[in-house]
Amino acid sequence: KARCLLAMGREEDALTFVNMAVPSPSAGEDGAESRLDQAALLLRLGREAEAEPILADLSTTGWSTLAATEARVWLGRMRAARREFDAARREVEPVATSTNTLPRVRAQAFEVLAGALEGSGDFTNAMVSVERMESFLQDPSDIARARVERARLLIQLGRVEEGAALLRAHIAAAGLPEGASQSQALVAAAHAAAGRHEDAVKAWQEYLEAFDDPQGLAVAHYGKGVSLARLNRHTEAASSFAKAADVATAPTVRRDAVLAQAESLLASGAFAPARELFLSLLTGDGIADESRSHVRYQAAYCQAQSGDVASAEKELEALALESPGTPGGVRALRQVATLREQRGAWVEAIYAYEQILKSPSAGREVELARLHLGILHYRQAEYGKALADFDGAAATPGESAERALFLKAWTLYMMGRNGDGLALAEQFLEQHPKSSWADDVLYWIGEVRFNQGDHAAAEVFFARLIREFPDEPTAADAMFWAGRAAAMQKQYVRAMEYFSRFVARYPASPQIPDALFHEADALTSLGRFPAAILVFEEIIKNHPRSRLVPAAWGRKGDCCFTLGGADPQRY
Repeated sequence: KARCLLAMGREEDALTFVNMAVPSPSAGEDGAESRLDQAALLLRLGREAEAEPILADLSTTGWSTLAATEARVWLGRMRAARREFDAARREVEPVATSTNTLPRVRAQAFEVLAGALEGSGDFTNAMVSVERMESFLQDPSDIARARVERARLLIQLGRVEEGAALLRAHIAAAGLPEGASQSQALVAAAHAAAGRHEDAVKAWQEYLEAFDDPQGLAVAHYGKGVSLARLNRHTEAASSFAKAADVATAPTVRRDAVLAQAESLLASGAFAPARELFLSLLTGDGIADESRSHVRYQAAYCQAQSGDVASAEKELEALALESPGTPGGVRALRQVATLREQRGAWVEAIYAYEQILKSPSAGREVELARLHLGILHYRQAEYGKALADFDGAAATPGESAERALFLKAWTLYMMGRNGDGLALAEQFLEQHPKSSWADDVLYWIGEVRFNQGDHAAAEVFFARLIREFPDEPTAADAMFWAGRAAAMQKQYVRAMEYFSRFVARYPASPQIPDALFHEADALTSLGRFPAAILVFEEIIKNHPRSRLVPAAWGRKGDCCFTLGGADPQRY
């Protein structure tokens, strides 16, 4: 009768009759089965505190071997759910390893053991336990589920290719439709975890075309959006996140999807629609204070990028005042300072940066604030203050510190301490040869040496920049000025080579007419007048609006005059 009531969904009534049916230990296996039913019903009703002593009694008294082993599996599950992984392992390990236990129960014990080992971070032995569990299973759907678990653990261990291959084999296996959606999702997740986001996008798309459960669709659209964002395909990512929000049934999932959509729109430069989404999030409930602060900040940032800088600055100021000293408040204050700096309100910007320095939780913002204070003091020709600021910013290792060190060298030079500035810049190159600022430092030293008349040293630094940083924007100017430096040393062959390479590599540069003129000039210095005439003619024909056209006509005339002595009819 209890089982009939249970089948009808009347669990409380079923428990009443099970309690009536529970006999004494002398009833043997039948009594043990009733006690197990009693514990199972209590667990279904969420009454773990009542179920646990029953299971503990069954596992330690003389009811029966079968009852003891099943009770220990139930206890293991309960303790694993409470994250008591060592206790769960102690309960089920003897059951899993016993050859006298039924295969069905051993499979259950290995399943619990695998979960406990995984919870403890022992993924290798967890996978071994899943493999052992699989060896005791008979039902195809149970075997499929075990393989999915094994694949997931392989992915956790970093063996992504093996895990993905196992999942693909599972999906392709005939007669295993159950769990296929989970497997396809894990394939996509495996690609994403390995950084293969193109493959992840394709796998998520295959999921979307094959399955139609709303919760799975929300996850698939969201996962696809994440991978598209990692590929910098932000417009497509925003579309995927929008679809995830549309199909999501859980409010938290929908909120996360809308936030991700707004972030992707921001990254794509669609500031107005991004701001609308951020504002829509602020009108709902359920956003934590920290997240609300972030959303307000992003909305204000979008407002500033859309052109309403004054309103954005007021909103950011309000945010900073509401959360003084917090990381969110400091970030808002830094953006206020940046907006003031951009509109030329340097004194107000300096005040905002100084407020950041006083904040106890500014963290890395202190380094950035000191750097920008130095830049602003430099612009105001307050070089002593700028030096102190750059010293403070350089004290913490990082990209900002490297930039601060370079700007300190520049400031020393502007103060007339040329030797100190150059020495510090060359020291920078020794300490940070691969810095993102190294090409700027090389160019600056080359420029300074050129202006000092040390053309040999200038060429060395420009040539080093070309060699070590050929793809940086500074490489084009470095190649041009290396040619000028070589020409000033009367090294006309080298000069001609620099200018020729410049013209070939940077055909869209506005300095092309100048490079051609200097190349032709080097050719005339080498006595190669016919070749020089051809280059002067290229300036005249291809760059008719250049200021150098009159000079090119004149220099062409000079070349013709020189050659006319030998061939007056031609020239």
